[in-house]
Amino acid sequence: MKSEQDSAKASRRHHDWAFKQELVRQSLEPGASVSAIALRGGVNANMLFKWRREHLRATGGAAAAVLLPIEVAPVVEVMTIPTATEHTSAPSRPAPRSGVIEVEFAGAQLRLRGPVDEASLCSVLRADVPDARRLRELEAENNKLKKLLAEAHLDIPSVRE
Repeated sequence: MKSEQDSAKASRRHHDWAFKQELVRQSLEPGASVSAIALRGGVNANMLFKWRREHLRATGGAAAAVLLPIEVAPVVEVMTIPTATEHTSAPSRPAPRSGVIEVEFAGAQLRLRGPVDEASLCSVLRADVPDARRLRELEAENNKLKKLLAEAHLDIPSVRE
């Protein structure tokens, strides 16, 4: 009796070679979801991954990696923005130079590369200030809620003991 049950459990499904190849082909398409393809085919995703590995080994390896061109830029000078307390002696403003401007405010970092004029920088900073203010308000509210939640957990009888 036990041997009959064991033989029923031990049986495996054998899939046709063409069926496997079709699922593998679909799964190798760019943007394809292996899990979705396996589900449609009625097989476990791990099985489809195994078939893919076997296919890639048989065909000479994985798909060729796509190499993207890169360019190593030289180190650039970092420009500083004078604060309101600093006074410049020259009344005329020099033309914007290329470089990097880094500004940190409200826990965020703004990095501008290339020539940046004062009007553009001011418009960017003005646009982000209300968002930064709102972010600070949300962070404060979140901290209050965390504190209330922690205090509520301390009120549970099992925690007090």
